[in-house]
Amino acid sequence: MHPAALILDRDGTLIEHVPYLREPAEVRLLPGVREALQTARAAGARLFLHSNQSGIGRGYFDLGAVEACNQRLIELLDLGPRPFERICIAPEEPGEPSAYRKPSPRFAQEIMRDFSLQAAQLCYLGDRGSDLATARAAGTRGVGIASGLDDLRAELHALGLAGQFPVFDSIGAAIRYLFPQAMRHADPLTHVFSLESLLDLRAQAAAEGRRVVLTNGCFDLLHRGHLTYLQQSAALGDLLIVAVNSDASVRALKGEGRPLNNEHDRAYALACLRCVDATFIFPGPRLADEITALKPDIYTKAGDYTLDTLDASERAALLAAGVEIRFLPFVAGHSTTAHVERLRDGL
Repeated sequence: MHPAALILDRDGTLIEHVPYLREPAEVRLLPGVREALQTARAAGARLFLHSNQSGIGRGYFDLGAVEACNQRLIELLDLGPRPFERICIAPEEPGEPSAYRKPSPRFAQEIMRDFSLQAAQLCYLGDRGSDLATARAAGTRGVGIASGLDDLRAELHALGLAGQFPVFDSIGAAIRYLFPQAMRHADPLTHVFSLESLLDLRAQAAAEGRRVVLTNGCFDLLHRGHLTYLQQSAALGDLLIVAVNSDASVRALKGEGRPLNNEHDRAYALACLRCVDATFIFPGPRLADEITALKPDIYTKAGDYTLDTLDASERAALLAAGVEIRFLPFVAGHSTTAHVERLRDGL
């Protein structure tokens, strides 16, 4: 079930972190923020903003400066004049008595009371440990976004919160995790992950009983053979993850002149496919470490492979993790190498 309400941090989550931001001209949206919030709203989620602004208490600026920056944020979002149901600004310095300074749960509790929501229907999103500490204090869901200035995962470890909340590298990836069905028609870049963020997605899939399918390849020039194979792979489970060989590993496997398309373009092309839920680039040339980390339920390979011809390190990792290995029918007459040769021959 996706959350009915998102409580969003501001600095480092929605906009670039500028220490003690006071000038509206310095407000800059982080990549993908507008599209992510638009997707959440389209899925029916209410949006709230909760921001600690100790610069007020320290005397660096006044409440009016914060409100001016918030207004500039709203203008840049271009989601209407009132994208947030409520905005909560906590002006106190750390250590001062405060009703709303995170990690106080009071704002979340008021939202639950006034909008008749249960804690499980709320989700805090932020780039600081205090955001997720607030989620714990309020009993709500929480998702970390490692887009701020500090190392969020290290901060969570220091707070004793490591492993309690999923952490993603962008708000787009976080929204993809929270609203998987709505994201089917969102920016394909939200389907491109780092391996570290994929581990959180994989853990959530396991908790929900969803079967994860993993496959990999160069996918240098997408053709019918690739598309058939990927659709068949997706049909075997609930979540299809495609690992894409890096440019260096493609050169090592295929020789000079390859790849034709760089690794980012290849990952993007795959992310555009409806049957693909997530992609990531691996340094390669083999996938053994990634298999061990992700522990998919199913691993697929084209039918021109057999268990004996699989790379030994990948086969060992798959067997050690108890992964089901499926060899799918090979579509004859379709291969990137053959297409490249025909193009070079002018045919």
